[in-house]
Formats: sequence, C-alpha cells, structure tokens
Amino acid sequence: MVVPNLLFDVILFGALLLAAILDNGVSSLHGAASLLAVGAATYVAAQELSDALTRRHWWTQESLSTALSLSTAGFIYFWWRNDSDLALLVLSIGLMMASLMIAIAVIGGCGTALKEQSSKPLGGLLLTMLGSLLLGVLAGLLTLNAPLIPRLLVIIAGMAWWKLRENVRPPEQNTRAQETPTANRPATPAPVPGKYGPPRPEAAARDATAHATARWALIPQRGTLLDRFLPILLLGAVLFFTFQQAGRSFLPAAPSASASSNTARK
Repeated sequence: MVVPNLLFDVILFGALLLAAILDNGVSSLHGAASLLAVGAATYVAAQELSDALTRRHWWTQESLSTALSLSTAGFIYFWWRNDSDLALLVLSIGLMMASLMIAIAVIGGCGTALKEQSSKPLGGLLLTMLGSLLLGVLAGLLTLNAPLIPRLLVIIAGMAWWKLRENVRPPEQNTRAQETPTANRPATPAPVPGKYGPPRPEAAARDATAHATARWALIPQRGTLLDRFLPILLLGAVLFFTFQQAGRSFLPAAPSASASSNTARK
C-alpha cells in the first residue's frame, strides 16, 4: 500500500517518539513500547536489506535477515533492559526460529554454490548475516534505557537528517506498487539451454520487485524505511558510546561483591 512520503514519515517517526515517551512515563513497561516500535521498523528494514541484495544479484534469504536481526535486538533488550520470564520466553522462541533459519540458509547457500559452481552465493549469505547482525545490534542499542531528552533528540535529529537528504539528494521514485500484480502478470519464461541463455539481470530485479510488492506493507512514494531508520540507528549508537565514554551507561550497574556476599549469607 503506497502512502504519501509525509504520512509515512509521521507514522514512523511518530511511533518512535511516542514509544520513547511512554517508556519514560510508565516504568512498568520496561521499554516494551520502544521494543515494539523499533522491532517493527527493524523487521521491515531487514526485508528491504534482503531486497537490496537481491537487486544486486547476491544470494540472500529474507527469512534469515528478519530472524537474525530481530533475535539480535531482542537478545540485547533482554540482557540489558528486561530479564523477565516473559521476555525470556519470547527471546527463546525467537532464537529457536533464528537458529532454524540460519541452518536452512547455510544449507541453501552451500547447495546453490555447488549447483552454480560459484562462491558468490556464499558471499551473499555472508553479506546477509553480517548486515542483519549489524542492523540487530544497532536496533538493540536503541531499546536500552536511555534518558528521555537525549533519546528524543536522537529521533528528531535522525528525522532532520533524512529530510535534509530527501531535499538535497532525493531518493528514487518507488515504483513497486505500480508494477503489475504477480497474480495477473505473465510469468517470466524459464531459460532453456541453447535458446534463451542465462537469466538477464533485469529479469532478476523484476522478480525481486514483484516479491516485495506481494508483501503487505506501507510503502512510501520515495525511498525506503531503511533510508529513514538508518540515521536514527547510527545516532543512537553514537549516543550510547558517548555516554559510555563519559562514564554514564544505559546498562544496569552490576551488583558489588559485598552486596553479593550479603545476599548469599541471607
């Protein structure tokens, strides 16, 4: 579903701002609002990451990208923000699914490499895993218990960064929704040896576009969600490491040795 750029920006940045305010005002949420908002954006961004690799003719799997990025972000959230039993249960299910997706992807990538007698599928597998891990780490840092004002400034600065880039170097028009639906579009004939030759790059790109269009999602007229979300992720990481260098951490303080011994005596 294509929506105007302004409406898409309001939904994305508004959800992140609202989640940060809710988490700060309601301590019993333990960052759940930010986890949901950041997790939803990360899920779509991981899909777009996989689509970008497909358009560049790299082997990739969307399920691997989404599972790996979400489970990485969820692990950071659980380990440093909310170690409740419910969070542990959700994380355990996510890690089991992610491990299954990794196993399937490794088998699929190795099988494709052997079939094509090329190492490029293994390179695509590696790029997918590294990109998804990086996306998950950055998203996880954004869910930690940061002070409200710096968190809001990061989101606002990320929005200003995107708007500046949108005006200085406008992204390409998003034509995914203008494509003929997959159900009504004639299928691309499979290449026959000696007749059609190898698949053409434009055919692979068109298939990737049709696959992206088949998913239900809000689609901006220009650019992607990843274009808008990446500045916030990068600024959030800068904020995290700045606080670390200044001696202030988003992470909960570890219990002292004396406190641990007192607890043991009791």
